[in-house]
Amino acid sequence: MLTVTGLGMMTAVGYGAVGTVAALRADLSRPHPHPRFRMVDGEGGEAAVVGHPVTGFAEGFTGPGAWVRLALGAFADLMHGAELPPVTDENFWGRTGLALLGPAADAERFPELLDEAPDAWERLYARPVVNALRVPWAPGHVRLLGLGHCALAEALQRAGEDVATRRVDRVVLLAADSYLDAESLAWLCGQGRLKGALGPMGTMPGEAGAAVLVESDTMARARRAARGGRVLAVAMSEAWEKEEPAAPEEVGRALAEVVRRVLPERRPFVGNVLLDLNGEAWRAQAWGHAQMYLTREHLDFERCRITVPAESLGETGAASGPLAVGVAVGSFVWGHNPEGQALVLSLSESGRVAAIRLGSE
Repeated sequence: MLTVTGLGMMTAVGYGAVGTVAALRADLSRPHPHPRFRMVDGEGGEAAVVGHPVTGFAEGFTGPGAWVRLALGAFADLMHGAELPPVTDENFWGRTGLALLGPAADAERFPELLDEAPDAWERLYARPVVNALRVPWAPGHVRLLGLGHCALAEALQRAGEDVATRRVDRVVLLAADSYLDAESLAWLCGQGRLKGALGPMGTMPGEAGAAVLVESDTMARARRAARGGRVLAVAMSEAWEKEEPAAPEEVGRALAEVVRRVLPERRPFVGNVLLDLNGEAWRAQAWGHAQMYLTREHLDFERCRITVPAESLGETGAASGPLAVGVAVGSFVWGHNPEGQALVLSLSESGRVAAIRLGSE
């Protein structure tokens, strides 16, 4: 079983995990108009797209450059907040793996980037992050997972296997994503997915970096690390293989199935439910369909608290899962979750879904 022993964040509402979680608890947000990208306002004119940039930190960085900047910021916060040993400590870091999470390599979202640099995720994201950190990671245990919203669930499953077989003692899950670059904005706008005068049901683009340190409970106790929560169960649906996109009803049915797989059998779930809803109708519809397949034997909806981080942070893609885990752990540590249970649910544009169940110590 994996234990969460550290968090790091770099978001539009905080330069750190503590500040971000506190801001989300208070429902704060800091939206800003995009300096360049504009869209039709429905009255014959144009209006700036409003998003959630990490102002003062990631300004001037775009595409993979922004991912690198945000990831490094989140890792620095993790190092400080968890009071980790210096990177020169080979005994610690030599038993630590790295899972670098990023957006999916979608040719529709990144047509120019993939055309110019098909290896962009490795060459322009993973390699610069690893080189900048200068950490002596466990040999053969640096992974790049460009899976978007569901990257965290995949990374947790692999980390659990590596820790259980003692190939490593712990894994840093480091994620970054940004929807504020020109290609991502054009992609969202072209599909009618941006929130604006002509699309009040759309999303607001955001960006963020997030880090989660997970390790075996035995090692965490041995080094007297602060334990924020435990990863109790992880489930993912199979990759969507059909050519046509998955309908909200199909996504909702798959989401209900993975939720059932992570829930305890003896009693209905009561606690925090963290969703990556972002203002888009298809996500809300999928969640609505999922609830139709989940009875009171599975979730006691009346006693559950629903949290949607995108209301304050905008669409954060691959970073949304680690951010949600951070919010859940914060609720455990600060006493805002008396049941000591949390569900983190993710829906990807590809139709794949994931569920993660967390418990307090």
